[in-house]
Amino acid sequence: MRIWESAAMSRRKRRIIVPSVLNLYHLIDTFKASRTLEDFNVLLGAYISLAEMLGFSEEQIERAYVEKNEVNYERQRQGY
Repeated sequence: MRIWESAAMSRRKRRIIVPSVLNLYHLIDTFKASRTLEDFNVLLGAYISLAEMLGFSEEQIERAYVEKNEVNYERQRQGY
């Protein structure tokens, strides 16, 4: 792949990812206001879709969550 082809692909990817990130912030605000299961599910779906656009699999997302959650519990046990 030539450098300009890579740059063009990067621009196309940004055109998709940037609106997705902005939409995610909107969905966060919506969920914060409503606290409904429906809005949470929409938010979670958008989060997973964005992660997949960035090259992460659902398994990687889940593994990272579990690992971070273990760190959080350890901090709580230590009074952090």
